[in-house]
Amino acid sequence: MSVAFVLVNTELGRIEDVLDKLLQIDEVVEAYSVAGPYSIATKVETDTFDKLVKVIPEKLHKIDGITKTITLLAFGTGREFRTDAC
Repeated sequence: MSVAFVLVNTELGRIEDVLDKLLQIDEVVEAYSVAGPYSIATKVETDTFDKLVKVIPEKLHKIDGITKTITLLAFGTGREFRTDAC
């Protein structure tokens, strides 16, 4: 399983709209509006790394209302770590 956490900034007044669109993407398993420097925190999961690196630019980045993202690739849970190359 490949996992990324995507922090999202939105245009003013667009958080709910963007959140709804994110949750319609099959690979988005969780998404929350949050307080702080970002508007939304999203968890994306795919069965391969190759799919993960396509989902973010091809699906998430095309959502109207998103102004900026930061993607954090998960290497492990603290108990298990990725051993294949990223």
